[in-house]
Amino acid sequence: MTSSTQYPAGPGWSQLRDPDTDTVLRERLGCHHQTETVACGEYWDAVVVAPLERGLAALDVLGVPPEAGYQLLADYARQELVVLVPVGSAGPLAAVSGVRVLSRGAWLVVPALRLKSHYVATWLSSRGEDGPLLDPVVLADGLRLADAERAGLGRDALNRAVGRPSNMPVAAAS
Repeated sequence: MTSSTQYPAGPGWSQLRDPDTDTVLRERLGCHHQTETVACGEYWDAVVVAPLERGLAALDVLGVPPEAGYQLLADYARQELVVLVPVGSAGPLAAVSGVRVLSRGAWLVVPALRLKSHYVATWLSSRGEDGPLLDPVVLADGLRLADAERAGLGRDALNRAVGRPSNMPVAAAS
């Protein structure tokens, strides 16, 4: 990937895109009992964003601090970000490319027994499954902004396109 196609690196989330070598080895060689599958659509729906770099860039663009504790998972094997949202609220993400929604009838791999991480399911928040759920409207805006910044359009152009003042923060618009 060339630098012109990469998402801009933000101050917080983007640093989690590439785990260090020790973390990769520990998580890849971990016991298969360190993960479990849980049903989606009961307590939350899962929004899967590809690639992981894009999802993390969206969180940075939104100014979501890592310590906010949102329920976010990284799947380093598939390079995807998994964002847990309230049940039935993921409609605004249906039209966003590179996103799929897991709801009733779907299953999600998560770290088992309140463990923090595994290579295919790592809690990015220190609060893990006890954290708040992210608003999918805010996430959709963040993905569009990250895509616009990657394409060189900038935040002001996107805000004008969706009818918001160019100086209005995304989170305040929801």
